[in-house]
Amino acid sequence: MIRTAILRDPRGVAYENKIVLSPLLRLNNFALANIPTFVLANKNPAGFEINDFGNDLLKRFNIILDFKKDYVYLKPNELMSLPYRENS
Repeated sequence: MIRTAILRDPRGVAYENKIVLSPLLRLNNFALANIPTFVLANKNPAGFEINDFGNDLLKRFNIILDFKKDYVYLKPNELMSLPYRENS
């Protein structure tokens, strides 16, 4: 675990998040290592777990959303080789 963070919803309810390093994420031919990942420490009010990678991962791709076919196209961009921010 890197650290914990407290996030608040619009009503002011606080949620504890753990920020951990995901050791490996494979997207087709891409292997991404040690990605900072938010893990909600408890279930959200809707009753399901939330874990996300965040914008520090998404900014490394040009993204096209094809709503007709329900596809997401990811193409690596020039930011792919940057190190991840520890506090993202």
